[in-house]
Amino acid sequence: MNKPTDRSRVLACRRDVLCAGSAAALATFVTPAQAEDDDEERSKRPHPGDVLVFSTGDRQGQVAAPKDVEINDNPVIVWPADPKTKTPRDGSRFNQVLLVKVDAGSLPESAPDRSADGVFAYSAVCTHQQCTVVGWRDEKHTLYCPCHESEFDPVTGKNVFGPATRPLAQLPLKMEGGTMVVSHTFIGKLGAPVAT
Repeated sequence: MNKPTDRSRVLACRRDVLCAGSAAALATFVTPAQAEDDDEERSKRPHPGDVLVFSTGDRQGQVAAPKDVEINDNPVIVWPADPKTKTPRDGSRFNQVLLVKVDAGSLPESAPDRSADGVFAYSAVCTHQQCTVVGWRDEKHTLYCPCHESEFDPVTGKNVFGPATRPLAQLPLKMEGGTMVVSHTFIGKLGAPVAT
């Protein structure tokens, strides 16, 4: 058996330092959502009373209000958040929510009351292949997924065109003390059907 030389000890020490440094460097590239995946609060599904906070941009983490959503326009992407701490429930991609606003005069009388000042909320995860639904087709007044062109009705969440075979899960909202909040858990299945 060979006795370790000074050179081999130095190389082993350098390797250990480099490995430790690389691990530390990689840890800095983990996003906050990934680092918090184990955090129970961040991974919980939206609950009644949760507020909605912007997921990106200059207002990231700030509470969204109905005035922040334009009628018949691209959806606003938000996270549900704990109403007291404003901690976003961003530990699961399936908690990402889109907000869309429709003209109150265009709502059918039979539509269930699940909106807050004309704002409807749905899972932002497309039910075809789980891309993010971020578009608006102005000529058709539909939400759409840019990946494979599935389109959804903004009032019911039902798929009206494209390869998606089921509606977006709806997150009912209400106004409470002047703030838009979640009034019920998701209604419907999240994401794409499981392949069999």
